[in-house]
Amino acid sequence: MTIALAGASGSHPETLKLLAREVREMAPSMALTVFDMSAFDLRGTARYEDAEGEVIKPTPRDVGIRAWFKTAGPNVAVSGGTRAFARMQRYFESELTRRGTRVLLLSHCWGFPEQALLKAAAALGIRIAMIDEGPFSLPLNGRERAEARRGLRGTLARILHQAGLVPRRDLTGQDFDRLFITAQGRADELVRRGVDADKIRVVGSPRFDRIAATARARQEHRDTAAKPIRVLWLHQPFRSDGKVSRQEVDRAETMLAQGLAAFSRGRDLVVGLRLHPRTEQAERERMARLMAEHGIASEMAEGPLYDHFIDCDSVVGFYSSALLEAAACAIPVIVARLAPTAFAQQGEAAKALAMTEVGFAVADQPDDVVTALTAHLEGDDRVDVEALIRAELGPLEGTGTATVARWLIEQQAQPAGEASARS
Repeated sequence: MTIALAGASGSHPETLKLLAREVREMAPSMALTVFDMSAFDLRGTARYEDAEGEVIKPTPRDVGIRAWFKTAGPNVAVSGGTRAFARMQRYFESELTRRGTRVLLLSHCWGFPEQALLKAAAALGIRIAMIDEGPFSLPLNGRERAEARRGLRGTLARILHQAGLVPRRDLTGQDFDRLFITAQGRADELVRRGVDADKIRVVGSPRFDRIAATARARQEHRDTAAKPIRVLWLHQPFRSDGKVSRQEVDRAETMLAQGLAAFSRGRDLVVGLRLHPRTEQAERERMARLMAEHGIASEMAEGPLYDHFIDCDSVVGFYSSALLEAAACAIPVIVARLAPTAFAQQGEAAKALAMTEVGFAVADQPDDVVTALTAHLEGDDRVDVEALIRAELGPLEGTGTATVARWLIEQQAQPAGEASARS
């Protein structure tokens, strides 16, 4: 009997690999399957090769749809719509059955391939769970769908559904046995939207299990003697991956560099450039040049992120969950504001806007960076970390991975359920 985990790109690989490792430690003989769904959305990259267990990476061809577009939605539409969805569901039913899968954990269910996997598991009576993607995200719509159906997009969606060109997504949560939500604020919102509260368990994000230990290490071991002021720049490759317009990224990065340069005058400052793992070499070189052009002493902050949290005095960057993690470690944060109209996806723009509204210092001009860093050195940090934990970060006791892994193992040991129980 098998436990199956499924995810795409972004935070999914790290989360699922942590869970798979924990399952393996708790139950060494447990069969594990990881569905790498990243081939259906080419806007991101993922690496699951080093995950525990068997890794399956289905492709559009495997499930019977075309691969003309970067995302699954239009590929499903041009491959037969609802008929293509049925083919995907049959593929996943076959894969799940072949491995004797008893329990499935999804990282999200927005995409049509994930929806097909969800429906396949439900049809087979497999116990199904989902863990959310973390800060500034909701895994389901619940019963509150009116907003998504307004305007031209809503009208077009109804036409496509009625024509059978696009399947309907089920975002109610009805097929799930357990929803692992990683912050109380998100759990409350899901209940407000009509998701069954009995299915929800608030747990710490596996990715954040080390935050508490890092915060303690920072408090206990941080070198407070005379030393360079260390600012960690948490860089995201938005310029090269097309998430934000190049002009806007250039403007914001130049603004941050000008502010850091102005702050460094008369001070011993070192900027650690922490680049996202998917950052290409050309982007790394461009960031190093940006620092040199502004006369800023810098170095690449390689190795584990949390090791750099211990000794840094402040962090700067665009929106990312790493900024929230830094704040939870009592590190002052500066967020560079990005114009919402510069984003390729408005969902990402909404996350960036939310990051500027949690109490961090927000930089629009170089002087804002200087003002914020000066205040940080004087111990003025206005972020309400407890409120941030409740709304976005979630519990930080370091037990999230173990809690989810234990549930998966317990459910795998139960007799197979009946599909009709969820209907």
